[in-house]
Amino acid sequence: MNRVSELIRKIRSRFFPLRMSGVSAIRSFCAGKKGLEIGGPSAIFTWKGKIPIYPVVGSLDACNFSGTTMWEGSIAEGNHFRFHPKKAPGFQYISEASDLSRIGNEQYDFVLASHVLEHCANPIKALREWVRVLKNDGLLLLILPHRDGTFDHQRKITPLDHLLWDHQHDTQESDETHMQEFIDTIDLSMTAYGSDRKTFEERTQKNIEYRGMHHHVFDTPAAIQLADQAALQIENVQTLLPFHIVIVARKQAQKNNDQWLQSSVAYKRKSPFASDRARIR
Repeated sequence: MNRVSELIRKIRSRFFPLRMSGVSAIRSFCAGKKGLEIGGPSAIFTWKGKIPIYPVVGSLDACNFSGTTMWEGSIAEGNHFRFHPKKAPGFQYISEASDLSRIGNEQYDFVLASHVLEHCANPIKALREWVRVLKNDGLLLLILPHRDGTFDHQRKITPLDHLLWDHQHDTQESDETHMQEFIDTIDLSMTAYGSDRKTFEERTQKNIEYRGMHHHVFDTPAAIQLADQAALQIENVQTLLPFHIVIVARKQAQKNNDQWLQSSVAYKRKSPFASDRARIR
């Protein structure tokens, strides 16, 4: 690449980053409003990210499972969640993603969760808790990793009946059902762990401390089935390289997601992931 081309690329990425289609509607909804992020902060929500929510929100709190994580390092509960350099920090909760009992019902206009739910042993429980703290007609922006683009590509998609079983039996975060499968099938070349298998296995075996394990594995239809288990009207579904499934949904008591649950919906034909396209009938 010559110097002129490289300069053009840098200018384009700085001022015209690639964005999710329809992101302006999400930004308009969140502008000036109060939100909660599960996990985070997340690069995808920054100005350079595909869904730049942070620059427009009014306030943003956060929830993380521990005061020390392998992603954020050391964090403290209180007004310490820094998500944007020009905005006041939000309140940082230290709590399980599936237990927001310290937060009352319908407290937030929107909830963000990027690459969190796959780390939860009981994703339906967690999802319903996130919806509980949403105001009526509030927005959930859910991002999950697509199996085809991640280190999970050798694993099987988690069926809905397995997720329902976990919810019905109140599976806890200490659950190790999928631990050996995760260790045996992971493609270490596609992880931040590098090639040190011993370190990876030791960390996975202490998952209750590190939470690096993916309990469950999704393609886009499976992610939609999961989202349908809460009081959510799905409004938009997109798949973005390198490995994102994006679901935009609104909290509504009366929902009908049949158009998204059908086998031949249009998003599958547009998906860059082979397993989505293979589900077309």
